[in-house]
Amino acid sequence: MSEIMTVAEVAEYLKTSPDTVRSLAARGELRGFRLAARGAWRFDREDVDAFVEFRKSMQAGPRTGAGSRGVGPFGQTSRSAAIAAGKRIRDFRG
Repeated sequence: MSEIMTVAEVAEYLKTSPDTVRSLAARGELRGFRLAARGAWRFDREDVDAFVEFRKSMQAGPRTGAGSRGVGPFGQTSRSAAIAAGKRIRDFRG
């Protein structure tokens, strides 16, 4: 089983702010889950590593193929990731 990380741990690991981590998760760019309806985010270390590898691959070469169309590391387009994130948030609000 992979390590489960908090927002603070992911932020430290990625050398960014906790707000950035929450924003990435809310938009569906970084896979995570909430402990309760409006609870704290948690992240699987393997998903964080997949996010890092995806972002590194986006920097590696010319913008061609799936990356140029805004497909995230989990196969969602930017638009579908945003819609999915919005749906999750609305579902949690009841």
